Amino acid sequence: MITPAYLKPGDAVTLISPARFMDLGALAQFQDWVNEQGWILRLAPSLGAQLHQFGGSQSERVSDIVWALNQTDIKAVFTARGGYGCMQLLSELRKLDFVAKPKWWIGFSDITAIHITLNQQGLATMHGPMAMQFLEESKCSKTSRLALSDHLKGQELCLNVAADTSVIGQPHYIGAESDRSFTGILWGGNLSMIFAMLAAGAKPPKGAIVLFVEDLDEYLYHIDRMLQALYNSGILENTVAVVAGSMIDMHDNAIPFGKNAKEIVMEFCEMLKKPLIWGIPVGHSAENIALKLGLDITFDGSTLKQN
Repeated sequence: MITPAYLKPGDAVTLISPARFMDLGALAQFQDWVNEQGWILRLAPSLGAQLHQFGGSQSERVSDIVWALNQTDIKAVFTARGGYGCMQLLSELRKLDFVAKPKWWIGFSDITAIHITLNQQGLATMHGPMAMQFLEESKCSKTSRLALSDHLKGQELCLNVAADTSVIGQPHYIGAESDRSFTGILWGGNLSMIFAMLAAGAKPPKGAIVLFVEDLDEYLYHIDRMLQALYNSGILENTVAVVAGSMIDMHDNAIPFGKNAKEIVMEFCEMLKKPLIWGIPVGHSAENIALKLGLDITFDGSTLKQN
């Protein structure tokens, strides 16, 4: 897996909107954060375009991705927001060689389609906050902003994991004592997008993987159905561990499904005898620390680490 160069002061970065449109009036806070890092923000040519809910036409959005890829001085590509749109670009993205011009591609949620595509080519990417979230700390906390800049500068991720599952507000380990350590390639993102990408023929990197999942605004039976698909595709059997971020705003039917999101994920992990770390601060909440997808992540029994 190719790791892009980490950022230093004076580096150029850009912002694209491959899914929903970007309101340029909401750019100031993100611009300020970029300036604080000593980086130079160059906006993609079509940023601010709008076609219905999208950040421009499919050709405009692909064109911005190609433009960002070909700018040799740009070291990182931030995304404006998620929503829906990246799957529309998939056939064109698969024609591009991202490994030949490595740079960090950053985002989450719908951007999972880009992450999985680039990871499959052999390029590490960064799951992290998007520009529109910088409008409010309730959408992107100071901790999340600091983690994003730290990881783009090459600093280590280090998350404490509680052994006690009753601990509130801290990631905790669920599994056998004999499995209280693991290492694997971190792969995944938004569960709904993983599900969609599997249907489009995507595959995880070869070798042991640590499956990362998070999701928002889904029915509980949808969570079960998507995990059933991962199980029957063989991905869960080839996974050394599962790491779950925020699974929030879940819905149920009038006749209850009978399990919450945590219980659904736990059931699959227990069936496959895979350890689970539940509740890392990543996903659709103010706490959304950056993770490097496609690179190794290690759990030593008490701490989740990524260089």
